[in-house]
Amino acid sequence: MEDSLRRVREYLAGASLAFGIILLTLQLLGAYYEFVGLGWEEIAAYTAPLSALFIIIHIVGGSVGGYLVALRRVGESFRPGMVTALIAYIIEYFYQLLFEGSFPGSLWALICLVGGGVCGSMVAEARRMKATVGQG
Repeated sequence: MEDSLRRVREYLAGASLAFGIILLTLQLLGAYYEFVGLGWEEIAAYTAPLSALFIIIHIVGGSVGGYLVALRRVGESFRPGMVTALIAYIIEYFYQLLFEGSFPGSLWALICLVGGGVCGSMVAEARRMKATVGQG
């Protein structure tokens, strides 16, 4: 019981961190574009760079959350990153539905979060294996 509760807390912490990175970056971008005074018509010209930035933000958020949770979960390769990314996606999905009304990039967010989470978790496992081999 104690171990499963600790595991859930770790996954929630990693997912909250991943979502926090995404939310903070998107809010800063929104504040910048509003400060500059660009309307929807002017922002539409930047669709491709903003889409690429959306993808990069989600990959980075997923990989940071997955990496940090995987550091705590010894011997598990894919699961920490995947579970962390899925929980972060669920948090982001409900946030977008509640505060924005829709979530048009939902599929891309899921793919990028899970991909980043698995990559982050694999990097943590590789670093752990390298440290183990280096000591032996």
